[in-house]
Amino acid sequence: MSANLVIRSRADAPYLSKAASAIEQAAWSNLGFLNYTRAHYEYYAELLDENVREAYFRAHGYQTAA
Repeated sequence: MSANLVIRSRADAPYLSKAASAIEQAAWSNLGFLNYTRAHYEYYAELLDENVREAYFRAHGYQTAA
């Protein structure tokens, strides 16, 4: 089954970014006391995209920048 799974970053397509944001909002909305500022959120999203992209390339045998 795992051979059929695909890892994609929200940087791959706008619809992925929109779907990821909707899931995050649904999951975290009840935890309002943990809300980040817009700057924190953007930084978090950028880190997530970079790390998912790096993991994808490493998993497929590509070399990544040091």
